[in-house]
Amino acid sequence: MFVRERKQKHYTNWYNAFVWVKNLVGFVIWLSRTGEKRD
Repeated sequence: MFVRERKQKHYTNWYNAFVWVKNLVGFVIWLSRTGEKRD
């Protein structure tokens, strides 16, 4: 049971990192789009 909980926690950290990167990429794409509109 302890190993299972540890695995689940590791998976959650991985998922949080994935969501963070996804948001960062989306923000960069949004910045590039607004930059194109400004130009």
